[in-house]
Amino acid sequence: DRAKAGLKKVVHNCNDLCALEPLVDASTPPEILRHVLSVFATALPLSVPSKRNFVTSGALMRMLQLSKQISLDEFDEPDARAKESIEMISKQFPDDVVSYYRGAAAPVSDLTL
Repeated sequence: DRAKAGLKKVVHNCNDLCALEPLVDASTPPEILRHVLSVFATALPLSVPSKRNFVTSGALMRMLQLSKQISLDEFDEPDARAKESIEMISKQFPDDVVSYYRGAAAPVSDLTL
């Protein structure tokens, strides 16, 4: 329990979001993932460079893939908070960017100029 509490404090006090981006992954335990997503949900609205890094590092794509897994109930009940954080993070980006990384973007040939 002490290690878990210590890890939560480290995650919440981490000022370098780039250091947390690799933790946005399916291999991260759900108990840690929800705290990592919570940090991003509060920090991303405050920093445009952080948003850019979140997308270019692939963290947005991985997060949206996690969103699908959470929808399929592969995670436990505490992940309602993780899902809420994912929704908050997704709202920080334009709909077309979110849909593109979800895999729902229209093919280039279908776009009209």
